[in-house]
Amino acid sequence: MNQFRYSLAGLMERSKGIDATEDYPGKLDKNRDKDRYKNRQLSGSVNILLTDELDLDLAFLYNNRRADYDNNWNATPYRDENHSKQFTGRVALNGEFFEDQLSTSLTYTLSDLRRENHSGNALFDWATGDFLGHEKTLNEFKSRGQTVGLYNTLRLHKDFETAFGVSYSHEHGEGNNEKHSQNTKS
Repeated sequence: MNQFRYSLAGLMERSKGIDATEDYPGKLDKNRDKDRYKNRQLSGSVNILLTDELDLDLAFLYNNRRADYDNNWNATPYRDENHSKQFTGRVALNGEFFEDQLSTSLTYTLSDLRRENHSGNALFDWATGDFLGHEKTLNEFKSRGQTVGLYNTLRLHKDFETAFGVSYSHEHGEGNNEKHSQNTKS
């Protein structure tokens, strides 16, 4: 009996980029760059057989990505870039009972996401039309979702299965001073 299984995978991707914009008179120096791209990812899973009836699953995915881009609407010296981090994980206790007639899984899942967009703004005094300078801008978004569930499958006949269970989810998100939160029961 194999009591332990696992997998682990990783990704490292990096590009110094290309300049996809066309040359034109007055093109900003910051748009002459080769836009960078970087992506790091790690994922894995573990399954442990605790008894003949019970096993434990653990799984995760982590991603960290950054990408520069050209923005013709940004007339400032600040670079435009997106940055995102994501984590997703799951833990489950699984059981097979009554000669495999009842399958049960108690699970917890988590999803966490963070996004940032960096850019620039030109500042003007709209009353006089005077140019006041530049400022760096940051737009952020964060979200988190969590779910706890108990899922069952009952097999009384080989051609007939009944699925039943309960779950509770909580989701929360916010970005640039706006917040939202909700709970779901099923």
